[in-house]
Amino acid sequence: MHELNKLFCKLTICAFSVFSVHANAQSVFVCSSEDGTVEYTNNLKSKNCKELKIQKSNVIPSSAKSSNSFSNKNANITLPPFPSISQNVQQQRDGDRKNILSKELDTENKKLQDLQKEYNGGMPERQGNEKNYQKYLDRVEQMKKDITRSQGNIESLKKEMGVK
Repeated sequence: MHELNKLFCKLTICAFSVFSVHANAQSVFVCSSEDGTVEYTNNLKSKNCKELKIQKSNVIPSSAKSSNSFSNKNANITLPPFPSISQNVQQQRDGDRKNILSKELDTENKKLQDLQKEYNGGMPERQGNEKNYQKYLDRVEQMKKDITRSQGNIESLKKEMGVK
């Protein structure tokens, strides 16, 4: 476990040093104490410190000129036309969509009717496994949530179909 901590520490410090220390052109040192603790620092503290050799990364600065030239160079480019479909194909797709939504609406209405029938106006029949009254109350509460969710689904489907 101690070795994993050391490795994690080394990797973290190396990653940090690559991104921050080289930007400041500083050196990173690995120092070990008498008890075996390893410390990474940018200050040379003792004879037990060794400098890490970290390669510098290349950075290519951007210029404001390049962003302006992009819009000027590409001003004359014309894009290909957006793909379109015929009126008949679109009408067929719209009809298919309405049929699918209508089936979903019918299914959701049936589900809501079944839930409301089982809910029985807030007094559903107790089941055999509900000897504990709290289990019954939990089931009733879940039924309320299911009914509310089903009603929301029906409203959403009607709105998507354009029905009020």
